[in-house]
Amino acid sequence: MPIEDYEPIVQQCARRYARDPELRSEYAQLVRIAIWLALEKDPSLPENHAIVIGRSAIFHMLEKQERQKRTPPGGALLELQAPLFETGGLTVEDSVGRSDCPGHGLLLAEMHEQLRSRFGRYYSQGIAQSGLRGIPQAIVRTTLEQVAGIDPHNTDSYANFQFFAEHGLHPLLRAFFRGSYHVALSACYPDFYVPWMGSNVPPDYWSGRYSIQHATKAMQWFCDLHDLTTVGQARSVVTMSNLKASGLGGLAAHYHENTARLIQLVFSEARPWRLKHVPHGFWDSDDNRFDALDDFLQHVGCGSIVGLTPEATYDKELKKRVSRRTLTGFHLSNLLASQYDGRQYDMFHDIFPGQILPWTLAQVRISSWPDAQEVGVNAMRWVVEDYLGLSCEELPAVLTDRLMKALGFSGIMRNPVFGFENSPFRIADALYPGTFTPDDFSRFRPCSRIPDCGYLSS
Repeated sequence: MPIEDYEPIVQQCARRYARDPELRSEYAQLVRIAIWLALEKDPSLPENHAIVIGRSAIFHMLEKQERQKRTPPGGALLELQAPLFETGGLTVEDSVGRSDCPGHGLLLAEMHEQLRSRFGRYYSQGIAQSGLRGIPQAIVRTTLEQVAGIDPHNTDSYANFQFFAEHGLHPLLRAFFRGSYHVALSACYPDFYVPWMGSNVPPDYWSGRYSIQHATKAMQWFCDLHDLTTVGQARSVVTMSNLKASGLGGLAAHYHENTARLIQLVFSEARPWRLKHVPHGFWDSDDNRFDALDDFLQHVGCGSIVGLTPEATYDKELKKRVSRRTLTGFHLSNLLASQYDGRQYDMFHDIFPGQILPWTLAQVRISSWPDAQEVGVNAMRWVVEDYLGLSCEELPAVLTDRLMKALGFSGIMRNPVFGFENSPFRIADALYPGTFTPDDFSRFRPCSRIPDCGYLSS
């Protein structure tokens, strides 16, 4: 099976232990790599084994973080002396200058010796203790320009992870640049390097929390590159072929190749909904309502939710960012009042059908609905089975009131209308009647609970 088929498992594992989007993205990448390595050995990896592998990867990382807390100041820099392989003691310093390593061995060895002569054998510690800045950037620039002999403007030759791995710079990325070659290159060449010049942009770059800022920066860069100052000029130049040639094909794909929406990122006059008054009948168009809400979600930091599953949409945390106040600040109060009688859920459910569930947004009074109890059970079934991907057997070890609160379901748990009485047992009994007893969810029962890693440390 391809790694893409395991993506739901990847996200479910990350959601169990991450308390914010950034951490969830980090955990998801960790689980994704662990499953990919397992697939190298077993291409038909069962899904239940993939879940165990993903959880183990998160636990090992948490254990490593605890050990690193006990390291002396500058301990993170010891990554440069960390073994490159699990089976041996070869480090990045040992690999520099070897004839069987990529790059020009003599030049690499010379650079390596110069660093040792100035900062000592373990020169990464010497760099940290010296207080000098810019040494890691200088190492990257020297490797790129002098050792590999590459013109920095020729980004196709080095703006990829493979270049850094082949030249033994992977530990350097982890120690100084958060493991990202984009961060390293932006620090080394701040005047001209931008992430879309590489072979791949960082994960969630076009769809994450800061996607609207990234997209606006990219389109402003494109317009400056082509000297576009008016909407008319932009409409003739902003084409798919030009965007792809400038490295922005991924951005265009994220916007479903809608060049008009991309132009609107730079030229506000092309976005009527951002004005205090829109033309008469403007909100009668489905396309106008869709474009306005999509722009609004990106403006408030949710990113675009076009084409996402309900689970991925919930990850965007609309509960925290969508409110009557933010809608009014974006001049969408007239849309809400005239088309949907002030009901936010009806508006989002109409424009994004199948993605927005009753519990996706805040300020939706589910308890007043005629079928409130049924909706409450459906909400708990969704979060347990679809969002977290928990099996019936896992519930006693994973399901806690603290976890449900962190996921945004404490209101349903506590409201007497739904009958859960803030009890994980009541939830499990409603989903699987007669399967559990209250003792199964006791904190003091003799069993091994799965660590609630992300939420207990908040």
